[in-house]
Amino acid sequence: MSEKKKKNEDKMKDFDWLQYIREVFAEMLCGGFDFESPDSDTERFLMAIWCANAHAPFHDKIEVIVDSDDVLFINDGNDYERNEDIKKDIVGVMDRTGEIIGIPIKSYITIGGHGKALLGREDWSKIKSGFGFLDTCIFLGNNEYLVLQTKEEQGEQFTFLAKKVFYGLLSDEIGDTDESEELA
Repeated sequence: MSEKKKKNEDKMKDFDWLQYIREVFAEMLCGGFDFESPDSDTERFLMAIWCANAHAPFHDKIEVIVDSDDVLFINDGNDYERNEDIKKDIVGVMDRTGEIIGIPIKSYITIGGHGKALLGREDWSKIKSGFGFLDTCIFLGNNEYLVLQTKEEQGEQFTFLAKKVFYGLLSDEIGDTDESEELA
């Protein structure tokens, strides 16, 4: 490994990623945000969480909660125990920090498995434990995110609206199809 690369890796490890997430969140608060259909400011916040998880030496995946009062709670896997029941996470945070998480929770944000914005079994267990007081869940991946709206709408419990966004480069050479075929 080159000296320059090693130096950059050391800087990334020493960088205060949790503070960076808090700073991006504070900037986002001024302009407002939308977790149900993220705008560019909200996406910047989501990318800050993804970058922190990808580059920081955390023990486990980062979990973020934004409560009804727009207060940010971050679980980096070092200080707080993870649970499959989001209610236990909330109680655990309140016991450790003395802060009260406002209900309903606007968004629960975490990292999907294997760099993909996907839901696993344990994710579904956690989501189901938050029915009634959790508005959205967001799963982050490499250049992608999945928003799952869990808020009960007009008594339609257990019905979810999901939106997946993927960022990538599009080439001029999409395929061997004739342009007239594409327009038909």
